[in-house]
Parts: sequence; C-alpha cells; structure tokens
Amino acid sequence: MQILLPQSGGWLGGQVWGMSLNRQVGWLGNQDGRLHAALWSGTAASFVDLHPSLIQYNASQANAMRGSQVAGYANYYFGNQSDHHAAIWEVDRGTFRDIHPLSGSSWSELFATDGEYQGGWANRGIRAGGYAALWHGTSESFVDLSPAFATQSSKVEGMATSVQVGTVVTAAGIELAALWHGTAASFQSLNPVGAYSAEIHATTGSIHVGSVYMNNGHSWDPCVWMNDSPSSFINLRPYLAAGWGDAGATAVSIQDDRIYISGAGRGFHGTAEALLRVGTVPTPGTVLTLGFGLLTLTPRSRRRRA
Repeated sequence: MQILLPQSGGWLGGQVWGMSLNRQVGWLGNQDGRLHAALWSGTAASFVDLHPSLIQYNASQANAMRGSQVAGYANYYFGNQSDHHAAIWEVDRGTFRDIHPLSGSSWSELFATDGEYQGGWANRGIRAGGYAALWHGTSESFVDLSPAFATQSSKVEGMATSVQVGTVVTAAGIELAALWHGTAASFQSLNPVGAYSAEIHATTGSIHVGSVYMNNGHSWDPCVWMNDSPSSFINLRPYLAAGWGDAGATAVSIQDDRIYISGAGRGFHGTAEALLRVGTVPTPGTVLTLGFGLLTLTPRSRRRRA
C-alpha cells in the first residue's frame, strides 16, 4: 500500500476517489479544515494541488478521472452564499472550468467523466434534492437526465462512452439502479426481480456494478449486471464468507479476458474492509466465477450532499 499524504504543506488527511491509468484523484484537507482537489501519480511526492486560484472558490474536490480530464466540484462563495459548482480540470493543459448550469440550479457536482462528457447531479431551483445530469464540457451543455417520476432525487455515479449509470429514487423512497444513454427518455431500471432497492456505481459501458437490497435481505449486497438487462444481474453475496454486513461494488474494469470488480464491505468484526474480485469474463452460456483479495481500508461511502 502506498501512502499518498504529502510530508510537507500541513495537510491533515485526504481520500482518493478515482483513478485513470497511473494517476489518482481525490482531496486533501488543510489546517483551515478546507478541502483541496488533489492529483497524484502514485506517490506522495507527486501530489499536485488542483484547487482553483480564484478567490471565490474556498474548497474543491476531485471525484473521477478519465484520460487527462478530472471531474468534481469547486465550492463557490459569493456574499453569504456558498455552494458546490460542477467543475472539470484538464490536468495536462493546466486548465480549470466551472460548468455549473447557467440557471435553475443553486448547486451541482460531478461524479464521473468519460474524458469528454461529465455526469453528476444538480438541484432544481429551491428544491433540495439532486437530479441526475449530463454535461459536455460547458455550462450551456447541461442536460437533466432525471425521469419525471423521480420526485425525490437521482444521480449519475459512473459512465463510459454513450452510457451513464447511477440511481433514481422514487416518491416511495425505492432506489432504482439506473441506466441512461444521454437523455431522460432513455432511462432504464435494472432492478432485478426480488430487489427492494438497487444502485449502480460504475460501468465499463457493457458491464455494470453496484449494490442491491433484496426483499428478504438484511443488508446491502454487492452485485454485477453482465449487460443492460435486469435478468443479467448476479448477486455477489454468495461469493463472500458468512458474517459480512453491508457491502457494495464500486468499480469495474476489464483487461484482456479478466474482469476486476472492487468495492468495500463491513467485515466480520465490524471493520471496514476493501474487496477485490477477479474473474474471467464469461462467454454466453457460462457462469461468472470470481476469486477474492482482501485488505483493510475505509470503504467508499454512498455519497450524498449534506
């Protein structure tokens, strides 16, 4: 395990939220209690402070990276008003852009990027709930992805080229594992039969991973969908030993014929533990088989705006 906290600068702690190839992004906290968006290349010494230099931004966080594009938020302070603004950094060019919607939203945040488009959520006027949204690099490109029935909230958490995934919450408080292809009308629920609620946290574009709460369950289970059909759902709880509590899959990638699914769960003694599942991408008619690695780590939380 590589420690990424810089030894100088007075940083008190931080987290990694995303990565692309050999680079990692997240945040570091300073002595004033403010977060700064951060970039690393595998070592503490490689740390780059991405916090915008403009005085109106008093905090920032990087949530995802693809290629050289980083997505997250910069906290915009104006008068007595302070709100998250969706933001992107092009780290190879050294540029920062605030892409908060021009009207109708007081706050916004990005959780995903495919290197060209960005996904996250924004609120609608005075309504507190966040609604799934897609951008194409500018404030003007903002698209509301939330279906009309999602009166509580919705969010894009992961994406690949032409694919967005996340969660939609119904009026009854049921969470739907959400799949979009660029428009609100393209929304599709991937909740499997027997699920009370489900969420999708990440995608390769064709394989999606997340969490599910079954009707007869007592905890959240990690899961994977092998394609865009609810029937392709596989509950990964049986691959865990007995005694695990809430668990979820938060990242997925494919290299050659291997599928890598990572996530976190509550371990046997209540400790937070990171999980890595590795298996062969199944061919039609075969079953996904996985092996596990395990190390102690603080799990990724299901982020919600306070």
